[in-house]
Amino acid sequence: MKRRWIAAGLAGGMVAFAWSFLSWMVFPWRDGLFERVGDEQALVETVGKQMPKRGIYLLPAPPRLREVPFAERKQAEETFLRRKLSGPGGFFVVNPAGMPSFGPALAIGFATHLLGAFLILLVLSLLKPMNVWSQAATSAMLGLLVGVLAHVPEWNWWGFPFAFVATEILDLVVGWFAAGLAMACLIPSKATNDSAR
Repeated sequence: MKRRWIAAGLAGGMVAFAWSFLSWMVFPWRDGLFERVGDEQALVETVGKQMPKRGIYLLPAPPRLREVPFAERKQAEETFLRRKLSGPGGFFVVNPAGMPSFGPALAIGFATHLLGAFLILLVLSLLKPMNVWSQAATSAMLGLLVGVLAHVPEWNWWGFPFAFVATEILDLVVGWFAAGLAMACLIPSKATNDSAR
C-alpha cells in the first residue's frame, strides 16, 4: 500500500512539473503578459547604479518608520501615499549577478512539484474515500486555494496585472487537476473500497 502512495506522489509531481514546463515553455498564453522595455540597456545601467543589491525594490519606496523621527512620520507617510497614487509605481526583483541558470532552476522546480504532490496526497489521505474524479477535483481545488492566496494579493497590493494573476491561478488549477488525476489512478478510491467489501 505504501508503495502505491509513493508511486502516486512521484507520478503527481512529474505530471505537475510536465504541465508547468509546457505552460511556460511551449504554450503561447503567456506571450503578452510581459511588457518590453523601451531602452533595455539604458535601464540595465540605471538599475546597476540605483539598485546595486540583490533584493526587492518598491517604487516609490515606503518610508522606513524606524528611521523617521516620530514627529515626522505622518508627513513621511502622506508624501509616500501621494507619490504612490500619482505614479509611476513599480515592484522590482533585482539580481545584479544575473538570473539563476536553467538547470538548477529546473531541479528546484521539480523538487517543489514533488513536495506539492505529496502534500496533496497527505490531504487526500485525511479525507473520506472518494472516486477518481472527486480526488482530482480536490487536488484542483487545492491548486485554486494556493493560487488565490498567493497571487490575488500580488494584484491587490502590488498592482500586478489581472491577466497575469488570472493566468497563474488557471495554470495551478489545470496542472494540479492533471496531477490529481494521475495520483487518483494509483491510490485507493471509493470505487476500490466498495469493491473490496
